[in-house]
Amino acid sequence: MPSTLLNKILNTLKSRERVTLHLPEYRSAAVLVGFTDEENPRLLLTVRSLDLPSHQGQISFPGGKIEAGETIKEAALREAWEEVGLDPKVVQVHGLWDDTFTPLGFHVTPVIATLPANYPFALSSEVAEILLVPVADLLHLPPETLERQFKGRTHLIYTYPWKGHRIWGMTGRIIHGVLHPELHPREY
Repeated sequence: MPSTLLNKILNTLKSRERVTLHLPEYRSAAVLVGFTDEENPRLLLTVRSLDLPSHQGQISFPGGKIEAGETIKEAALREAWEEVGLDPKVVQVHGLWDDTFTPLGFHVTPVIATLPANYPFALSSEVAEILLVPVADLLHLPPETLERQFKGRTHLIYTYPWKGHRIWGMTGRIIHGVLHPELHPREY
């Protein structure tokens, strides 16, 4: 049974209209925003391998490019299986969060899901470390914010320092939007 905090997130997901973006020139991708189903939920994040061609050592959600013929949900679940060994059969998908984009040309759709609290994850060559970050830590830790200009608009960059890690960029933006939807801008 989901915690009070997790229920609040899931109820917000169900009660709001999500922001969808039409960016045909961008590559479509999906990420799994996975919360452990327990009294004090944790958020599944990965530290990207230093051997990858881009974003080495950065913290991200499991996810990647949507393959031809795949749905957003299927892509997020496949990527989580490939990156951290998360069996899609144990994941409960609750819905899609607001679309976002990256300066590198990805149009990303977050998939909100719950997963077992004590799942035996397995590292792939793409992942240096698996992080299970307590949601309460993220809620009680105000993010650092920085303004950046992109395509003539000002965007806020949210950075969460956590146990020697810096959770920022698209990952920080998604976390901030999910945990603080009332504060997050809904336009791009």
